[in-house]
Amino acid sequence: MKNEVINRKNILLTGGTGFLGSAFLQYTLNLNTSWKIFVISSGRTIFEKYTDPNITYIKHDLIENEFPSELKGIKIDTLVHLATSSTIGPSFDEYTIFNRIQKVDTSILDIAIKTECKNIIWASSGAVYGEADGEAPFSERNHMKLSFLPTENAYRIGKIQSEFIVSKFSEIYMTNLTILRLFSFSGTNLPINAHFALGNFVADAINRQKIIINGTGEAVRSYLDQRDFAKILFEIIKSEKNLGIINVGSPTPVSIADLAKIVSAQYFKITGINTEIVKMMKSDESKNYYVPDTRKLTQKVNAGNFIPLEKSITDMLQYLLIRRP
Repeated sequence: MKNEVINRKNILLTGGTGFLGSAFLQYTLNLNTSWKIFVISSGRTIFEKYTDPNITYIKHDLIENEFPSELKGIKIDTLVHLATSSTIGPSFDEYTIFNRIQKVDTSILDIAIKTECKNIIWASSGAVYGEADGEAPFSERNHMKLSFLPTENAYRIGKIQSEFIVSKFSEIYMTNLTILRLFSFSGTNLPINAHFALGNFVADAINRQKIIINGTGEAVRSYLDQRDFAKILFEIIKSEKNLGIINVGSPTPVSIADLAKIVSAQYFKITGINTEIVKMMKSDESKNYYVPDTRKLTQKVNAGNFIPLEKSITDMLQYLLIRRP
């Protein structure tokens, strides 16, 4: 791949300094592309991490519906919208979460019009499916159940509306559209102080040799490494295909209790230090199942073999241990 010159494109990337966006930038810098990537960032995170002549950072808050002056006169081939607010968690109330999603969507689609963009890759979330029906992976063919929408589901409702808006936009403006329903991820860039169980477990192991499970540990997730995500996104951009809705995640389920055990085991292999695992039992997670059906992904995208979870967690631990003060 390093010897393959990828045709020149102008890419507009939102969320480019976040977890998945920065992983994608890191991946593309290792390839011989001639892509020009414009990265929109609010400036809340470090912006110049990946310096390259083909990467232009634009400090711009998408909450404000203004057109960035840096994009004036530039035509964008592919818009990649990763500014999904998935790390907001409990830091905002439900109304604010929903309102932010609406405002960001309006702003980015206005930019798409003014830059004459013809290919849109839009990050959504597996949260749109709602509660699992048993222990079956979520398929793109599943009907979203709207009968139970309490106010604490603001993120889910916002993402359902977001998918509707961008789908209608693509029909009106005749753009290619791929909606990525993102599930759970692992990787060295994963925040360790947000509401992600894996990031918290890794931080627990390193900082206090005790891993805290807030619930029963029965919830089930699956984890796709950020490098696999970056490759998937790269292949979708390169193909310029209209893939519609597609799940992006790992098909391999793991309970939260077993996830803690994997973190503990990998930490022991690296350091020789045992970690205690403590279940706080604050909630019943027995019906909490969040795993995607990835058959469409593997059929439509040349993603290759996924990095095993144990390898991903080992890399996370080693990365953080090296940088530990």
